[in-house]
Amino acid sequence: MADPGPSPDSGLVIRGRQAATAAAFASVLLVATAAVVEIALHHAVWPWVVAAAVSCLLALSLAAAYRRHDRRYRSLLDRVPVGLYRTAPDGRIADVNPALAHIFGFETPADLLAAPAWSVYVDPADRDRWVTQVNQAAGSVDAEIAMRRRDGTPIWVRDRVVPVRDRRGRVRYYEGQLEDVTDEKRHREELEAALRSKIELIGTVSHELRNPLTSIVGYAHVLNEALAAESPEHAEMAAVVKQQAQDVANIVEDLLTAAQAGAGTLRVVTAPFDLAEEVRRTLSGLGVRHAGTLQVETAPAPAIGDAMRVRQITRNLVMNAIVHGGDHILVTTRCSARRVRLEVGDDGPGLAPGDEARVFEPFQHGNREARGHSSVGLGLTISRQLARLMGGDLTYRREGGRTVFSLVLPGRPAPTRSRVIRPHTAAPVC
Repeated sequence: MADPGPSPDSGLVIRGRQAATAAAFASVLLVATAAVVEIALHHAVWPWVVAAAVSCLLALSLAAAYRRHDRRYRSLLDRVPVGLYRTAPDGRIADVNPALAHIFGFETPADLLAAPAWSVYVDPADRDRWVTQVNQAAGSVDAEIAMRRRDGTPIWVRDRVVPVRDRRGRVRYYEGQLEDVTDEKRHREELEAALRSKIELIGTVSHELRNPLTSIVGYAHVLNEALAAESPEHAEMAAVVKQQAQDVANIVEDLLTAAQAGAGTLRVVTAPFDLAEEVRRTLSGLGVRHAGTLQVETAPAPAIGDAMRVRQITRNLVMNAIVHGGDHILVTTRCSARRVRLEVGDDGPGLAPGDEARVFEPFQHGNREARGHSSVGLGLTISRQLARLMGGDLTYRREGGRTVFSLVLPGRPAPTRSRVIRPHTAAPVC
């Protein structure tokens, strides 16, 4: 026989029975409470009964508050778009949020909790290496790591993790956040590849232009000297050709240096040299380029570095003063405390407020158009790079109404010899 099913009044009957049961339980509770109160009053134990009751109420209140806090905490974790996790040292995944499950292609956090932590690594040994690194850290550690989704698709993630330790310093578990940076890493690699291609192109073109420019400068110099007596006008034209060709050659040299620095192939060859001598050599043809005064005060400054690169730095500093500085330029060299120093100062207005932090950044042109000088804004940038490659530095300061660029390089140490050296035969040392 078919089951007739519940009658329409069955719900009311059930609710009536539940109400009767609740009433009976309340009656029993009241009777028990009255009995406890009666016993407490007659046997003088009511203070302890009250204390126990208060303790029970406090415990129930704390438990309810903890449950409410836990629900809010879990709700927050579920809404955070960044993957959050907690794993045990043995590789067990203790807790994750939905965002982390989504990153690895799992439908629910429970599915990911069933998998061991090493299973999401492309190379399971990477987790052991990563755990070793984290265990040795005092605080949070972050790195980009190759991992894989549930279907085996490789991904790149940025993992930031903190080891949580007990009182003895042992790791109890790891807490961390994880982001999928696969697209970001791919875009970064594409940009780096494009930048490398441009740097290689600049380097190749600069290298190919340097040889013919050297010939142009040399032949222009020969023509200038040959025509000086016969045709001063033509000699002046040859001098202009030489000057302009030298400017282009200098730009090409700066571009080639910048390309080498960008590609990580920039090198310097260090050897003993006299800074004062190289400065005088560099300035021999630059005085005619300046409409004001170019004063040179050099003292012997034996140094260790790349003489060719030092001439390049000197040229850049002096041309920077000619183009952007004042009418009076002072170039000095000196040595002290086993350091040599080249300073190029001028009485110009100096940098605008806020430009001090950008003066050594690339492509800072300033007002070069006002002086009719061509530049790509790399001179100071590569000059500082070269100085630091040689163990020195290039700095800027404003002092006494003057702009001063200061190049510092290692000085040549005094030779250690057993025999006595006469003063007039000894090389100067710092």
